[in-house]
Amino acid sequence: GPADSAGPAPTVDEDLPRRTLDTARDAMLVVDPAGVITLANQHLEGLFGYPPAEMLGKSVEMLFPARFAATHVQHRSQFLANPKLHPHGFEIAMAGRHRDGTEFGVDVGLSQVHSGAGWALVETIRDITERRRVEEETRQVDERFGQFVEASPDGVVIIDPEGRIKQVNARAEALFGYDRRELQGNLVETVLAERFRNVFAGHRTRYLATTPRRPMGAGLELAGHRKDGSECPVDISLKPLKTREGLLGVAHIRDLTESKRAERQLLLAQLVRTQEEERLRIASDIHDD
Repeated sequence: GPADSAGPAPTVDEDLPRRTLDTARDAMLVVDPAGVITLANQHLEGLFGYPPAEMLGKSVEMLFPARFAATHVQHRSQFLANPKLHPHGFEIAMAGRHRDGTEFGVDVGLSQVHSGAGWALVETIRDITERRRVEEETRQVDERFGQFVEASPDGVVIIDPEGRIKQVNARAEALFGYDRRELQGNLVETVLAERFRNVFAGHRTRYLATTPRRPMGAGLELAGHRKDGSECPVDISLKPLKTREGLLGVAHIRDLTESKRAERQLLLAQLVRTQEEERLRIASDIHDD
């Protein structure tokens, strides 16, 4: 009859939601408002050691150390109470607890999806152990580099590719009379006498635009400009520094005031000695006559 001509009724793939979750790279769970797991993907076992089927009907809080349970419940409740505050979901950094009791760092993302039964809460759990290890290594390297910069006997000024100051050490502060916060964000040429600024800026721009292998300006004698308006002779050497943020420049600035004074004293001593030798020669000539 007419009913038969319509063909077979379309089938419903009840396994589609789980298989969709399995395509994700992270552990993903669907939980009800009370935090009971109704669906979990295959990555849950790799991360926590629990087969997904074993977790169904269990509380999601069992995946976290007891000290984080209340925090997790609070975040979930706040999110469900007003999800419009976080239309794209939000993440919290916590610790996960493996089936064997070991703990590891995780980011837990909360978001909402609409299913046939209404709104459901999706939790995405990402292992951040490696990220934290890299962050800690980076922090230690940055700390050691900062100590090295501060310990330098020369003024050290670190600049970005546009020549703006990112960091200075205490020696540079003392040399130019500025607090480092006053210098940060300004062009490095701020600490040079005005007559040298354009020339140095041109050299600096061209140098950092390439992939330099050798320092720029080693032995380049310029005049520094202090905050009080006075000048001091300085030697500036600029070197490249490759970082996560890209190429930076490290300017080593040496105060030549004392060496210039010593040079003048040496020249003066040589002049006095030459004059004395000439006086003795003349006196000798007169005596011989």
